[in-house]
Amino acid sequence: MFTGSSMNHPLSLEEQELSYLQDTEFLRAKLNIQDSLRALLEKTQQQLSQQKQTLALPAAVWEVPPKISRGENYEGLPYLVLDYPRIFQQEAIFAYRCMFWWGHGFSCTLHLGGRYWQEYQQAILQHLSRLSDDADQWWLCVNKSPWEYHYRPNNYINLRELQQKEILQPLAQNSFFKISRRLPIRRYQELPQFSLESLQRIAELLK
Repeated sequence: MFTGSSMNHPLSLEEQELSYLQDTEFLRAKLNIQDSLRALLEKTQQQLSQQKQTLALPAAVWEVPPKISRGENYEGLPYLVLDYPRIFQQEAIFAYRCMFWWGHGFSCTLHLGGRYWQEYQQAILQHLSRLSDDADQWWLCVNKSPWEYHYRPNNYINLRELQQKEILQPLAQNSFFKISRRLPIRRYQELPQFSLESLQRIAELLK
């Protein structure tokens, strides 16, 4: 039995919505695409695992098994996520997240929080200039929440723009740090190597 406010409003669907309801091919295609994307994330994880000895990251971050997850509603759209390496603890976060967001492409993001951010913030702020040659490819989180992944200005600012505004130092006051790089959908086959190269570049900031 239907209850609540929906009973007070007659159901009305637009012609385009009726068309969607009759389209079975798209949903089948979506499932196939998601299976392919999961395989791509698995290949990305294997690439990272094979090269972990070259990345000079804390040994503890590799001890937690990789995790691939998916959802249907980040701002109304499906997504898939690979977290590897990953530590998510109340007082310590060190996580590298490769994410596909439907319609928006791929992102590779390092998230530091708690003692890991305290440990590395001086080195990171000192060494961000190492990314200056391609600063337009890198994005720093300026949001108060670490759990947003869109690239609107209230969440991420391009590193080149951030350098021009000279507001790097206030990042040290945040309880977390996130740096991200984007890969367009049409370059999807590059994700394993792109992810590795991005983490290699980020690891240079931690030294």
